[in-house]
Amino acid sequence: MADLKKRYYPKIAEEVYLATLDNGMSLSIIKKKGFIEKAAFLSTNFGALDNRFYIDGKLQTYPAGIAHFLEHKLFEDDQGRDVTLDFVKLGADVNAFTTLDRTTYYFS
Repeated sequence: MADLKKRYYPKIAEEVYLATLDNGMSLSIIKKKGFIEKAAFLSTNFGALDNRFYIDGKLQTYPAGIAHFLEHKLFEDDQGRDVTLDFVKLGADVNAFTTLDRTTYYFS
């Protein structure tokens, strides 16, 4: 794992630990004093406006709504079963949302 760098914000008296993983993903960890619940967010730079891509030099166009569709597909296994039930069994809550320029998944 990449080295974590600590950043302190004196105005709000909080520390944030930051790293960039080997795959380029940014990681931020914020420890909230007095909180018991833990939450994780995974945000991608892929949103409602993203439906045209160059693949091997050729323009590929996908239907409007592809990001939102893929948002839902992440919560399915290979057989099409809803895996959010597996998270619920562990006491976790999962959800996601798509904006114009990103899709975010969150778990708590």
